[in-house]
Amino acid sequence: MKKISILLSLIVSVYTQTATEPNGDGTSNDPFIISNINELYWVSQNSDSWNKDFKQTANINASETKIWNDGQGFTPIGNNNNYFSGKYDGGGFKIDSLHINATDSYKGLFGYLYQADLDSIGLTNVNIYGFHYIGALAGYARTKSTITNCYSTGKIQGYWGVGGLVGILDFEEKVEYCYSTVDVIGTVRAGGLVGGNSTRSRISYSYSRGNVTGSDNTFGNTSNNVFNDQIGGLVGMNFNNGMITDCYSTGEVKGTSNVGGLVGKTAYGSWASQSFWDYELSKIDSSKGGTKKSTAEMKAYKTFKDAGWNFGTYWDMDNTVGIYNDGFPFLTWQNNNQTLINYPPILSAGDDITMDEDSYHARGFGISDTENDNIIFSAKSDTNAVTLSITKPFESYILKMTPNANWHGVANISLYASDEFSTDSSSLKLTVTPVNDAPVISAIPDDSTNEETEKAIVVGASDVEGDALTYTASSDT
Repeated sequence: MKKISILLSLIVSVYTQTATEPNGDGTSNDPFIISNINELYWVSQNSDSWNKDFKQTANINASETKIWNDGQGFTPIGNNNNYFSGKYDGGGFKIDSLHINATDSYKGLFGYLYQADLDSIGLTNVNIYGFHYIGALAGYARTKSTITNCYSTGKIQGYWGVGGLVGILDFEEKVEYCYSTVDVIGTVRAGGLVGGNSTRSRISYSYSRGNVTGSDNTFGNTSNNVFNDQIGGLVGMNFNNGMITDCYSTGEVKGTSNVGGLVGKTAYGSWASQSFWDYELSKIDSSKGGTKKSTAEMKAYKTFKDAGWNFGTYWDMDNTVGIYNDGFPFLTWQNNNQTLINYPPILSAGDDITMDEDSYHARGFGISDTENDNIIFSAKSDTNAVTLSITKPFESYILKMTPNANWHGVANISLYASDEFSTDSSSLKLTVTPVNDAPVISAIPDDSTNEETEKAIVVGASDVEGDALTYTASSDT
């Protein structure tokens, strides 16, 4: 029996978490330095520090959290009784394999944010299970918290307010330049990036690529009969003037009620602009906000350029080999601002053209290309009545447009400038106005007659326009 008691004692000592107070005093000039799991654990256990400043300086392996607290895992920083209102700068480092397995609410690295500032935090391979307000980075964010340059991967499951990055944003929160590939399972209000976006909160320049699945799991809740509702690829519910701009989602979305490729449900003045979802990968053809696109369109620079997205400053894209982020847009900071996009040539058709029939028009086109790639210029007309020919005598391309003889009408001319990877297009309208052509008299052979003898001559004529003709004749003697 003595040997058994010693063995048990050793097991307990191995599984005991250690809190190590970090260096720094928590001020903006001397933030607490977080470099390992013991220092991160210290933060979670010292609520007096939750209004201070923190800076992470190394990647952290959090896999041991799986066995913490009798298997309940990591205790979030901040809760509904004591908020986190400080600043945490992740420094671009990551926290890997964070585990939470609990039946209560406000779960994530941070449980409850209030006027907090989170920046450059990476959470990889999270495994989080909880009840209400569940997210990899934060369960609940309230009152002007700011989250920038953060990301998450892994899997999350919860009942209500479940998001790949944040569970619920409530009252003028900002999420910018963030992404998630977390697979999310939620019963009510579940989204690939955010479960619910509320009360003038804004999500911008962000995306999600994880799958989102609506669940019928009640988590023992008998007070609410709403299940498998408000399920969206990016956001489950966007309401009370919630704003989404310059965002996209691609993951598969499954649900029963209020299911959307980008947004599951929207209400009370909320909107999503310049945002898209992949209807082929999501297998969802509708959304309460955003514009559906095919997978090919979601990998095309033109889709986002036409929507006014800022490539170079916020966004980048691997549109050459399509490896990085599978060819979908990504945030510039993800690749350390090393540009991958090959910008398409820039082509402008210029003003529409009006010309008379039975003539031609030639116009020069200058085409620019950022990478100075070889350019192929082509054009086509929507009618065979206009012949197009292209020459390049010098640096500019010359397009000659020649209508068929006596043809008039409108031709729509499409122009294309292509390099090896992408194409820019433009168009112009060619209007050919009719010209009243003179009638044509058929040839009249010379003839003769005797004096004082009448001679009848047959005269024929034609007119292209089919106008009525009046015949007159005169003699020079």
